[in-house]
Amino acid sequence: NQAMIHYDRNYAQGTEFKLPLVVSTLTLQRAIGMAWKTFGRRKKIVAFRSISLTAPVFGEDTLYARSRILETTRTSDPECGSIVCETFLARQDAKDVAKIVWESLIYLRDRGPFAALGY
Repeated sequence: NQAMIHYDRNYAQGTEFKLPLVVSTLTLQRAIGMAWKTFGRRKKIVAFRSISLTAPVFGEDTLYARSRILETTRTSDPECGSIVCETFLARQDAKDVAKIVWESLIYLRDRGPFAALGY
């Protein structure tokens, strides 16, 4: 994203945010990347059902993700089930900055590429 709000501090000082903003796609990538640690047996993301970016993220912010499973479903894939997950991303001040609802295929117990290793 080449918008000046993301890289020009002088420009950003004239906006309501006063500081350059992190590009929203990077914010989304961080949220899903942190959720990956919870769902390490993920085969693939099937869909993003909704993405809400609710507050600004700045370069020096520390981000935290929390997720909950909204739905689980058996699929026609004998290796996987499907989950619908809601992930919130918050800054260090506990302000939520994003809410993402996404669907993913997750390997079933004793299935998938690492099954022989006991994962």
